[in-house]
Amino acid sequence: MDFRDGYYRADDDTMRPLGQVVWQGGLKATPEQIEEAGYQCGCCAEIWSTLQKNQAVERGEMVSRFKLPRIARKVGYHVNRIYSLLGKSGDIPKLVREWIRVNEASDPLKLQGFINNTLAEPFVQKLDAPAEKDLLALRCDLPPAVVPQNTIALTCGIDVQQLGFYATVWAFSRTREAWLVHYAFLPQWEDVQELIHEAEFQVDGREQTVRIWRAAIDTGGGRGESEIWSRTAEIYEWLRLHGRRIAWGIKGMSTNSTGARVKHSVLDKLPGSNRPIPGGIVLWLIDTDYFKDMIYWQLQGQGAANQHKIHFHSETATDFTSSLLAEEKKLTKKGTIEWVQVHRNNHYFDASVYAWACADPQWAGGLPIPRKTPRRTPPPLSQQPKTSGFFGDYADNLFKKRR
Repeated sequence: MDFRDGYYRADDDTMRPLGQVVWQGGLKATPEQIEEAGYQCGCCAEIWSTLQKNQAVERGEMVSRFKLPRIARKVGYHVNRIYSLLGKSGDIPKLVREWIRVNEASDPLKLQGFINNTLAEPFVQKLDAPAEKDLLALRCDLPPAVVPQNTIALTCGIDVQQLGFYATVWAFSRTREAWLVHYAFLPQWEDVQELIHEAEFQVDGREQTVRIWRAAIDTGGGRGESEIWSRTAEIYEWLRLHGRRIAWGIKGMSTNSTGARVKHSVLDKLPGSNRPIPGGIVLWLIDTDYFKDMIYWQLQGQGAANQHKIHFHSETATDFTSSLLAEEKKLTKKGTIEWVQVHRNNHYFDASVYAWACADPQWAGGLPIPRKTPRRTPPPLSQQPKTSGFFGDYADNLFKKRR
């Protein structure tokens, strides 16, 4: 059977419209509007309730999309839940609520799960490289080093190179909206330490300042001046002495673990030697492909209602945006689709990936996954007492300990 663009080819070889789920309010629908969602028949255009839709399904039959071989020992069906009769699996308001929740999450993996498992359709992810002018159009009114009032976490990513460090600082809201508030090349370790542990960022419209909550430093790197003392060992030593449970070492996963975007391991020896690391060091492994997909997903505005949930500060220039275009997702000779570096300077892109990983819920203490109805919604900063901490009482105490 032939399906294309909302139509199917009937037995008489004519293209007829498919039915669809319809409701008022779109992705901002109220609970009342969701409960009134229905199934619109492709033939008569009448809107049916879940019960009426189920009655029509009961009178139908399974039809294969493709001609089956003459001898088939077993035939399996992957049923779109819209047409499921198992319990409340095909309940239309329930499906609408799940669709809205998936779009609010702005997570391509969640969308893929819905399309694959709920709609029984193949997922096609489009991650075409945006034009540089489109990236520059994402600049907002916030000047550099100023964070929006609805920020709940400030994270930092550090990409390590032989001659210095590329750093990005991102602000995240409770709904995972992201703002680039700072990026810079740092020549020395002293500059890294100052950014992570001492730099203060102004809250927009307030006399309040905040510091970086979590930082991730890439532990890769080539040889240093000594053949024995590598750049990686230098990073481990710095983290052991200056990490303060704020800066952490990270490394890309060699193989993707199913469902794992961030996980940790404990090292007790320096790489390439048997030299012990006093007290050991925690190394976080991250799925870099996932976070690159996530950033590009937001850059293309593929989240809820095609709205961009990523912003750059007002003075963001082409030295940053060109870094985001230094890698593309391509089909390799092995037949797999992978991220491939097409230009030289991708350092700010890598640093942004590390900063986004810091905010992931799978990193212990990361940002919570947004709830449809949160148990407690804190007031915006503009309505909070000036004595309250930026991240609440917990972070207020955290800042006091760091000072």
